[in-house]
Amino acid sequence: MTSYTTKCVNQNIEVMGNAIKLPKLKKVKAKIHRSFRGKIKQATVSKTNTNQYYVSLVVETNNILPLEKTNQNVGIDLGLADFATLSTGEKIPNQRFLEKQHKKLEKAQQELSRKTIGSSNFAKLKLKVAKIHEKIAHQRKDYIHKISYQLVKAYDTICMEDLDVSEMKETDSAKRNLRVSDVGWYELKRELEYKCKWYGKRMSVIDRYYPSSQICARCGHREGKKEERIRSWICPRCKAKLDRDINASRNILKEGLRILEI
Repeated sequence: MTSYTTKCVNQNIEVMGNAIKLPKLKKVKAKIHRSFRGKIKQATVSKTNTNQYYVSLVVETNNILPLEKTNQNVGIDLGLADFATLSTGEKIPNQRFLEKQHKKLEKAQQELSRKTIGSSNFAKLKLKVAKIHEKIAHQRKDYIHKISYQLVKAYDTICMEDLDVSEMKETDSAKRNLRVSDVGWYELKRELEYKCKWYGKRMSVIDRYYPSSQICARCGHREGKKEERIRSWICPRCKAKLDRDINASRNILKEGLRILEI
């Protein structure tokens, strides 16, 4: 979580080996984790709640080349049991980073609540809580970056649903709300959108109210809404046995391609 941010726009910013030159600060040591070519237009310096400093650069470049076409399209159904289910039948696991750290985080927060505000022990525990949150955020972001790139590399057209995360959290189940907060569906959608633009691929986002889990992807027969506990069903018309999530992803693919008028 960013607690401090400052921007340097159209000024003399330069990366030099293991350092970066910023206005007023001059040369500052830094870990440059990615090389690039192009003119630096802007630098954003951020300080996190764990007292870590980061510099994000906006670079004007023509160095991003389109990825090779694969002639493959995919529909993505997002969920809680699995992070995402593809129309190919592949299921991407939900890592549940927050859930794995929940007990540790809860314990640290309880200890923090018992300390006197402003004391040295309060400051130490506050930093400990911030570090746990930061670790979770970094794990989730890294996971989503890898998945989004793999999808853009493997498919020419990506179709997915536009979920309302806040609506999905309106439940009495604390465990479900925790899992909804943990998955990062919005971040996946955001990264897929800009990576598709970068690499010459296409993305289609279907309406959040499209009944993808109610339609048989094989024959098109539509039934009513099914309870979430029902993970598979048999179509009464064509008798096909359908996996709920795979079936939904195939319907999402069909609707996404229809929207793009392929």
